[in-house]
Amino acid sequence: MQLNMLEAMNIYVNVVEQGSFIRAAEVLELHRPAVTRAVQNLEHDLGVKLLHRTTRQVSMTDEGEEFYQRCLSLLSELDDVRRLFSSTQPPKGRLRLDVPITLARAVIIPALGDFQNRYPDIEIVLGTSDRKIDLIAERVDCVIRLGELNDSSFVAKRLGTAAMVTCAAPSYLAKHGTPHSIDELMKSHRAVNFSVITACR
Repeated sequence: MQLNMLEAMNIYVNVVEQGSFIRAAEVLELHRPAVTRAVQNLEHDLGVKLLHRTTRQVSMTDEGEEFYQRCLSLLSELDDVRRLFSSTQPPKGRLRLDVPITLARAVIIPALGDFQNRYPDIEIVLGTSDRKIDLIAERVDCVIRLGELNDSSFVAKRLGTAAMVTCAAPSYLAKHGTPHSIDELMKSHRAVNFSVITACR
């Protein structure tokens, strides 16, 4: 199986620094023919000779020296990127969140203190609305809504269940009586309705 360019560059750097294909193969725990083939493929792909080979050692050509320096720079930058985004590093950055205002007051805002203590490098930008958000256009990272997700291009995770209940003040029931069925409620009583289904909220 052919090695990718980064793997081949790493092999080349080791050959140069170890001074031989055999020692590089030992350090990398590879078979010597694989190391030799990787360098040969690099030379073929680049169209230049990278190394002078003798029976005991190798030395770089002028092109090989320049390529070696470029390899060191690229591989070092790759290591920096890996460390930057490693899962062992604490998360950091800006998190744009939009939630209904009632949920923000009851759940999100009271939990912000503990969250910031646990993740001090995360900056929360909290928006409170109950409208349909265009995450891409409005650059929002996460929204919390009630209802079914209509846009299948979004990734959703169910956080819990919110029960919708019908409530009445004692004074209202004393004046109008207590309904015992949905039909009675709809026909004989005054209600304030709140719908979240049509807007996917």
